[in-house]
Amino acid sequence: RGFISKNTLTGFSGFLRNALNPAFFCYPTTDTELPCVNIGASAISRQPLKQDQSGETHKVNLSWEASPTKLLYATYSTGFRPGGNNRRPDVIPFKADTLSNYELGWKTTWFDRKLRLNGAVFYEEWKDVQFGIAPVGGNGVTFTYNLGDARVYGVEGDFGLSLGALTLSGGGTYIDAKLATDFGPINLQGLPIAGNPAASRGTRLPVQPKVKGNITARYAVPLGSYDGFVQGSWSYQSASRPFLTNDEFISAGSSNLKAFSTFDFSLGANIDRWNVELFVVNAFDKRGLLSLNASCGLTDCLAAARAFPIKPQQFGLKIGSKF
Repeated sequence: RGFISKNTLTGFSGFLRNALNPAFFCYPTTDTELPCVNIGASAISRQPLKQDQSGETHKVNLSWEASPTKLLYATYSTGFRPGGNNRRPDVIPFKADTLSNYELGWKTTWFDRKLRLNGAVFYEEWKDVQFGIAPVGGNGVTFTYNLGDARVYGVEGDFGLSLGALTLSGGGTYIDAKLATDFGPINLQGLPIAGNPAASRGTRLPVQPKVKGNITARYAVPLGSYDGFVQGSWSYQSASRPFLTNDEFISAGSSNLKAFSTFDFSLGANIDRWNVELFVVNAFDKRGLLSLNASCGLTDCLAAARAFPIKPQQFGLKIGSKF
């Protein structure tokens, strides 16, 4: 797939006085030079910010059907996100980031299709990672920068087992995602400066836990002439790093978001063409946190940092019909 990406920004951000102040029309030239064009004290430039790119993505897949119930495959694929412009004209535009994925996997069934085992191992190269930061001096505005490169090693799988009235199913993922290069340091404009990196090579990528998994047990129960069921599910997520940069991580107490487990339960029945289900989500009201962020640098806004928890305990009733 070929692509052409054109992203422009014309005008100004802020107040009317900004439009009349030439200092606010200081535009980036390249990502290696001082990102401003001096347009003079009496001139007001209407030159738009612009980020244009073109390229292609592709995918190659090779599969082998070893038997009617066994399939092996290998995949190489690429992807991208377009670049763009930041709101402040003195902050350089950000480039597209790209991903290359290398994957080996299998899809199998066993014992007359009573057992299903699927899985994959993969390696991903992530180049010019786009990353949003509300930096010191940015007045609470989040800017997007290309922070460097990252790499991901992972393995994932799922299973299903049918034991008559009882069905077991589940899945899991292990991901080792880290920076492959140092991030920064950069200034507010996004240009390299001297100093210690904002995040060192080998730092775990934020939010992503190393381990996630789930198991579901479903038992079919006859209710007179109707088909009923009882179901329970368990989900688990390991600890994760809330912030990528060292300063934010230290400001947040140098601690990870804690691991957590949740349980869901449901029971129901199929009555003619209707299905009815009672359910409870997060039955024990676990308050697991998925991420943290703040409206400005954590050194100033830690007390007002926003937490993003999982769904609280919920009870419900589902009624459906087939036509």
